Amino acid sequence: MSRHTFYKTIPLLLVIISLLFAFDLNLHPLQLIRGLPNLWALALEAMPPDLNLVSSATISLIETIEIAFLGTLLGAAIALPFSFLAARNLFPQQVTIPARLALAGIRTLPALLWALIFVIMIGLGPYAGVLATAAYTIGYLGKLHYEAIEGLNPSPLEALSSIGTTKLQLIRF
Repeated sequence: MSRHTFYKTIPLLLVIISLLFAFDLNLHPLQLIRGLPNLWALALEAMPPDLNLVSSATISLIETIEIAFLGTLLGAAIALPFSFLAARNLFPQQVTIPARLALAGIRTLPALLWALIFVIMIGLGPYAGVLATAAYTIGYLGKLHYEAIEGLNPSPLEALSSIGTTKLQLIRF
């Protein structure tokens, strides 16, 4: 089989596998079409909007922005030291592997699951939201940062190391 023929069969295989999975999961396009009247009923219920809810919605919007800001700030502050520990060009494998595993473990849980975990721990409210946002941020910013650190030009790092700087001084510069 030539490479060209092989590449032509891949889309066909993907379609066949997708159809098999859709059949196995009982996914039917008619279900979506039958649900359209429900969407129309929701739109009719939403019109005209209840203007009495504007003040409480505004308060909730401000609270959401505050949660996002504080959670991202806290997550970024925690992710930065983790990212230095996970960078292979700064630390040996005995340090980078556990740091990377921790970041990967944090990153594998979606934000909604983090929210559930913190709601179970401390109850409903903005505090759980801040912590969930922070956890989500730690995982992703930590990975982005350590990849950026590893992408640095090694010459300045080697020059600083050769004059006897400590790891803390190296990270600082």
